[in-house]
Amino acid sequence: MSDVVAPPNLFSGLGPSIAAAVAVVVVTVIIAGKIFRRDGENGKPYPPFAPASMLDTMNKMQGSDLPWFYLQMATTLGNRYTYRLKLPLRRMFVVTGDPNFARDVLLDPKSTKPDLYRQFEAEGIGNIFTRNGEFWHARRKGTAPAFSSSHIKRMNSVAIEIAELWIKNTLLPVMKEGRPFDVAKEMISITLDSICKTAFEYDPTEEEKEQFLKCEELVTTEYISRSLSNPFRQYLGPLLPRRREAMQAAKSNLALAKRIIANYRAMKNPTKGTIVDLIANNKCYANLDEMAVDLIIYLVAGHDTTGYTLAFTLLELARHPEEQKKIRDDLAKRTPDDWSNSKVVQMAIKESMRLYPVSAGGSLRQLGRDFETDDGFVVPRNSNVVAAMILLHRNSTVFEDADKFIPSRWENPTKEMKDAFLIFSAGKQNCIGQALANAELQCIIPMILSQVELEVMEEGSVDCFLTMKPTGAWLKAKPLKGN
Repeated sequence: MSDVVAPPNLFSGLGPSIAAAVAVVVVTVIIAGKIFRRDGENGKPYPPFAPASMLDTMNKMQGSDLPWFYLQMATTLGNRYTYRLKLPLRRMFVVTGDPNFARDVLLDPKSTKPDLYRQFEAEGIGNIFTRNGEFWHARRKGTAPAFSSSHIKRMNSVAIEIAELWIKNTLLPVMKEGRPFDVAKEMISITLDSICKTAFEYDPTEEEKEQFLKCEELVTTEYISRSLSNPFRQYLGPLLPRRREAMQAAKSNLALAKRIIANYRAMKNPTKGTIVDLIANNKCYANLDEMAVDLIIYLVAGHDTTGYTLAFTLLELARHPEEQKKIRDDLAKRTPDDWSNSKVVQMAIKESMRLYPVSAGGSLRQLGRDFETDDGFVVPRNSNVVAAMILLHRNSTVFEDADKFIPSRWENPTKEMKDAFLIFSAGKQNCIGQALANAELQCIIPMILSQVELEVMEEGSVDCFLTMKPTGAWLKAKPLKGN
């Protein structure tokens, strides 16, 4: 935290902008102190505070263990899945893993993306992720045709081709050599190549891909993880080395997006209805910068969530060879064209999504009205509420043995289980690409498991900066018995 809360003498002689930043800090802390002293309104209590100090909360929210912090707070509160966090914000910040409350918030027409999302805007450019109203609607409506059934089929077929090439050129050779592979790195390679080719008709160089992934991590870590819990960073930005580094990374990725758009415009016969086609020809964009920012949003969302879900699913199946066998037994009864309809495959993927929701932090909304939870707590209008996927999906009052990988739990799920599963969020601002993600997952997983058996060589760890991902997890492929 040394680069966030600076000693007073650091600001001497640095001009009015720094003085203003200090004033904002002081006023915000005073307001936050008043909020923390209030216990409820109109005779009804607010949700309890998580048993963590403001500084501890800020540190945890900026680190890679945020999902586990959310779970720890719920457990410490006696399996209470709705609580407040102490953060230096003007508005109440509530975390929930209550399926009913989460759905009510996400589906309510008055709920919006919060004002604090504006600080995520690199270069101060509004985008489809941070804005509401007509600004958001025109962009969402403009790209919706890219996810029609015909385009999903086209994009999925390309993803399958890329996966087949990866199996042939990477997986089978390393298997013959007895070498393991980094499951997250390889799955991200497949999905990044796929989205670039299908959505943007662009073939990035290896250097471009490496630079993009590096910059993506810098940007999301700074603008999402650190800035969400510490609004002071936006005022102190020029003084913070990590903030400056993230600003340069954002510029680098914007430059990539502009190259993608330029490549599209130079094509004689580009495919109609792709994401780049719809963005480049949407008159709602005021300039190239606005187009480039949204293109980057789709590029990030289009590869990392699916890629890391593939990785987590393969990792869990490698840990559970009996579940691999169930899948192969079911695939043996089907033709390859019917593999994506395998309920056994679908349950394994769904259980992996439940256990490791890639967007573990959840969906954040600002309330447009007062809410009262089922357990009698009031959450006032203008509060920020995050429907935390990790809490929803590991809610022990909904899921038995919530921390275990049990695909069969989805054979006959309860209504509460269905309601708690919010991997693609809910409401009008849900995930626009969920059909494509499901299609790719349900095709690529059986393709791999039909050719090799997987075992874990290195467990690695789980990191979470915006997206949850397995880091340092290495798998080894073995020939199937009888082959």
